Amino acid sequence: MLINPKRFEADAGLNCYTGGTEKSHQAQSWLAGKRETTMYEVSIQTAFSAAHRLRNYQGDCEALHGHNWKVQVTVQARKLNDIGLAIDFKILKKITGEALSRMDHTCLNDISPFDAVNPTSENIARVIFEELKPRVTELDVALAKISVWESDNAWASYCEGD
Repeated sequence: MLINPKRFEADAGLNCYTGGTEKSHQAQSWLAGKRETTMYEVSIQTAFSAAHRLRNYQGDCEALHGHNWKVQVTVQARKLNDIGLAIDFKILKKITGEALSRMDHTCLNDISPFDAVNPTSENIARVIFEELKPRVTELDVALAKISVWESDNAWASYCEGD
């Protein structure tokens, strides 16, 4: 579907169409400013299976147990490539899969850094973020957020501030 720029301006609440009027020049200036601050977000979801135990938890989760972890990766881009993509979903899935492969079907407590850091959902999200950040930066996108679900109704997210 092609975007009609005249319709876009009308939808943006400008109630004007391109032409030679002052109102249309104001609209073009406004749109130019919006283009500079445009941000696209692209997300993928994937999963891995792993066991863990929470050290010093003093509850059921201190015992070894497993999850089918769901992971959502969100990246941001200011511009699209020549064919209109911020990043190819296949590429994002591939590099995420590579990062998660070392965790899949393991006991997280046995692998670095979780042999020293408690393998909580929060820490897993941070570790995945730190592993993916340099990989996605090479692809002209910024890693925005990692969310990790240990069940359908319990998850944690990690993102970095400015």
